[in-house]
Amino acid sequence: MDNETKLDQINRWMMLAANVGVLLGILFLVFELRQNTIASHAEAASNYQDSFSEIEVRTHYSQRGKLPELSSLLSQVGEAAL
Repeated sequence: MDNETKLDQINRWMMLAANVGVLLGILFLVFELRQNTIASHAEAASNYQDSFSEIEVRTHYSQRGKLPELSSLLSQVGEAAL
């Protein structure tokens, strides 16, 4: 085998390795994008539920004539998150 053939063979293997690396990188990005989308949807659903919880608390207190300040509600939510 001459040097040119060896270099050609090495070049082909290197190109194959580079192409496999690119494909693995693309698959990794797709996986990360799907995880990010799922996390974003979960956060949006949680925020949506939190807004209804606040409405429920405000309705509960307003029916009893005691409407708490929004700042106290937010501090309670902040303490619950810890």
